[in-house]
Amino acid sequence: MRDHPKLIEASRNGVTSYPNEWTNHYLLGIGYEATGQRSEAITEYQKAVHLSEGNLDAAASLAHAYAEAGRNAEAEKILAGLLQRSKNTYVSPYLIATIYAGFHDNDRAFAFLERLTKKKRWTSAGISKRTCASTACAPTCASRVSFAGSSRTLSV
Repeated sequence: MRDHPKLIEASRNGVTSYPNEWTNHYLLGIGYEATGQRSEAITEYQKAVHLSEGNLDAAASLAHAYAEAGRNAEAEKILAGLLQRSKNTYVSPYLIATIYAGFHDNDRAFAFLERLTKKKRWTSAGISKRTCASTACAPTCASRVSFAGSSRTLSV
């Protein structure tokens, strides 16, 4: 979705109707972050993490927003938790790459994204490479990834 103002509007309506549904707060955070409203995004991501009891997507988004806002200690704490958790269970490298992108550490972000191409797993988005390549979602999913300040792209 590229119409972030409409995402914000729809998510606000969702929060009003279902204030304890974490996905509404998560989507509102995405809309806020995409429109440069970092403090509002952080607030909504915090609510999403709390209500979801630690959903990894919400936690990674919160860490990304913290890093973008210069709240490095808070972002690093979440990142460390995800890296520790990944030793015992699967944590999508995409989520970790997202946090490194928030720190503008493109080398580490791409290193984790390259792990995806080797494993051919897209669990964060819930799609496979084959599905992605054969549908209209390809331009909007992680089939081509680039980060601000980097001239590299990763094609899968």
